[in-house]
Amino acid sequence: YCSEAGTLWIEDLFAQNLIFACATLGLIEVVATFSRKQKGKQISTTDFQKVLPTIDADWQNFIQVQLTNEVLLEAKQLTQRFALRGADSIHLASAVILQSRLSQSDQIIFVTADRELEIAAQSSAFGVLNPVVEEANRTL
Repeated sequence: YCSEAGTLWIEDLFAQNLIFACATLGLIEVVATFSRKQKGKQISTTDFQKVLPTIDADWQNFIQVQLTNEVLLEAKQLTQRFALRGADSIHLASAVILQSRLSQSDQIIFVTADRELEIAAQSSAFGVLNPVVEEANRTL
């Protein structure tokens, strides 16, 4: 939707037609980011209105992990264990709950550019990919 460090790597990842999952909070975070960019005049109102249908269409391709009581309780435990920010704990808890519902042969790879969340995800037994690092490594 906008170009920043790691964008090209993420675009390549999506082009592989893999299965993607995200906490439902993720949709709000993406829309909020663009809303704030529009409010701060970093993007025009027209560009903001153009990106919304693309976000909605892309969102339909994700497994959407609902914010259930089970996710909330897991997020609370993760926040206490790793001192994560609230939204980060919800994302990690969503991955934990989703992984618990998959077969052992189906392993989630957690994608984040946030170092604290990366460490917490690794400590929670996830393989982690950081798009900024992956893109930088690709250009070396």
